[in-house]
Amino acid sequence: MSNKAGDLLVTLTHADEVRSARISPTGPLIVTASADNTARVWDPNGTLLATLRHDGDVRDAQFTVDGGLIVTASAGGTARVWEWPDPASVILALEECHPCARGAAEGALIHGCRVPQYGIESYRE
Repeated sequence: MSNKAGDLLVTLTHADEVRSARISPTGPLIVTASADNTARVWDPNGTLLATLRHDGDVRDAQFTVDGGLIVTASAGGTARVWEWPDPASVILALEECHPCARGAAEGALIHGCRVPQYGIESYRE
């Protein structure tokens, strides 16, 4: 992460390529997705707060608008929904989804999946 002047503030590391990094809309948290089969949640100082595991390359991860859930999506077509700040277990696992999580005003969008009770709607580009 860097500031507006481009000075490096903190490095958030994974064991493989980082696919995405997003800031929570409700607070100073960052979620990263990586080819190392994990998404990770960090504070602004670079302290690792949680590691969210998939069976494959995590292509995207994002907080929902209210900050209460994290949606992760893997290259293998699996999407998972995790409660935040207690992501001890997956509260919802979806199969055969396009590997991309997207934010929306009412929750998170996952390509090809629909779970209305969590604000997840079908979406395709």
